[in-house]
Amino acid sequence: MATTITGLYAQLVLDNILSNCYVALIRNDGTECPVGRLSVGSLALDTTSDPTYHIISNTTELVFPVASSNVAPITNPVAKVALYMSENDDDKIAETDLATPKPYLAGDQFRIPIGMLQFKIQKVVE
Repeated sequence: MATTITGLYAQLVLDNILSNCYVALIRNDGTECPVGRLSVGSLALDTTSDPTYHIISNTTELVFPVASSNVAPITNPVAKVALYMSENDDDKIAETDLATPKPYLAGDQFRIPIGMLQFKIQKVVE
């Protein structure tokens, strides 16, 4: 039996969970980059462009601080982006791999461009 997930459900997830979260950068070894977490910022819901998923994505660029040291060196680059319920707790609610792990070296500023932080909610669940 299939369950249909509506756009209203996706909007409730956006409004009541995701819009209050914080984004962290996770290194290849599973530890968090010591640069702090950012508020997820402004999000938008797209229920029409993909036949399989409701897509929630960032509508503002997420810009982490300029690194004062090699916080994710070439040997231990940023490999994931994680979503937490608060700025400094361990309540991780989601995590996604970067397409290509990326070093975050002294003088660098890590950015997540508009639309690149995405949460997909399947429209029909079997």
